[in-house]
Amino acid sequence: MKRNVGKTGDSDSTGEEPVIDGTADGRSGASTPLGTIDTNIPQGKMYDRIQNLEKSRNNWRIKARVTRFWPTFSPETSTVKGYNMILLDDDNSHVHAYVYPDNWKAIGKEVVEGKVYSVENFQVRDTIGKLRPVSTKFYIRLLNSSVIEEVEDDAMIPMYKFEFMDMGDLVVECVSLAENQNAEFAYDVIGAVEQFKRVRRVSTRYGDRDEAGFTFTDGRLNFKVTLWGEFASSVSKSFVDDLQKPVICIFTSAKLSTFRKENQIGALPSTRIYFNLNIDAVDEYRDRYNPIVLLLFKVAKLLNYITSYIAMVKLLEEGYKPAEGSHEAIPETDPAPMIFKASFKELIENPSSYESNSLLMIKILISKVEEEDNWWFNSCISCHAEAEKQEISP
Repeated sequence: MKRNVGKTGDSDSTGEEPVIDGTADGRSGASTPLGTIDTNIPQGKMYDRIQNLEKSRNNWRIKARVTRFWPTFSPETSTVKGYNMILLDDDNSHVHAYVYPDNWKAIGKEVVEGKVYSVENFQVRDTIGKLRPVSTKFYIRLLNSSVIEEVEDDAMIPMYKFEFMDMGDLVVECVSLAENQNAEFAYDVIGAVEQFKRVRRVSTRYGDRDEAGFTFTDGRLNFKVTLWGEFASSVSKSFVDDLQKPVICIFTSAKLSTFRKENQIGALPSTRIYFNLNIDAVDEYRDRYNPIVLLLFKVAKLLNYITSYIAMVKLLEEGYKPAEGSHEAIPETDPAPMIFKASFKELIENPSSYESNSLLMIKILISKVEEEDNWWFNSCISCHAEAEKQEISP
């Protein structure tokens, strides 16, 4: 399910920072006079909710967890252009915050991902640009007068928030994007890791660089993931051998692209990759990443291919000729893969021992079909939790 987003103004921003008017007034942090805050007000009444923020004032005060923090670099000079944070509050609302280097220096604080902070005195602006890290329609711009203070951890604030996009919808997005065009949002994706390639040094037109990668799949659709530089080394190091299989990955701020008809996912400065993160969504996804269901899907796909192939051959034998310039033809096939024989029990108990592109020969006898008990259930496409379908009367 796609996120419900609104159309915004276009820009040359790439998501690492919001597009800001760039005036001296905005950069220096000068704005309307700041409101005063009575520090004697009880702590429980001092904080505003992220979802209630709007542009009419600057004397906001929120308590939020920093779930991500990253710098933005100038591609020309490699100097820091600004710093970014994703802030998450106890209402499960999150927002992108941005600060210029001079204002960050004036604030004089360091933040750590995962910790909770009180943030006050900041501007609220409409978001524009491409590849935005969250779907919230506004962002926070920190000023040189902003105040950031670490506070006691709050169990009511989640450690993470993700806005998952189904891989099927990602394919649609890849098709709809023109060459070198960026989507409005960078996407959060959950899937299984296959064929992980550890970091290695490769030669590129930019010089020697570290490269790592893997195949990202939901069992039906595949995306090629390629990572570069220090991030590639860090991800490769975190992919340890004793990870529970299948390894379930959460990829935040994914950038989509297509190269030589292959769907690909790339990383942005805001990207984080988590393997087997200890949250319910990962456990539920692993339960649904069932080798039996995946095997049946592959069998159905193979049968559909064979049926189409036979039908086309028959038409050609009967004298059918595709129109000039038509794409109708017998599908091109890759070299025949090696065929493995395996028992159904072996496949279920050790599915990782077979490569994803292996051709398995298995004989299955269906002894009974349960028609009364549903083998499926309704689920939320974002968090994958079981959902109850309700009829709403007009």
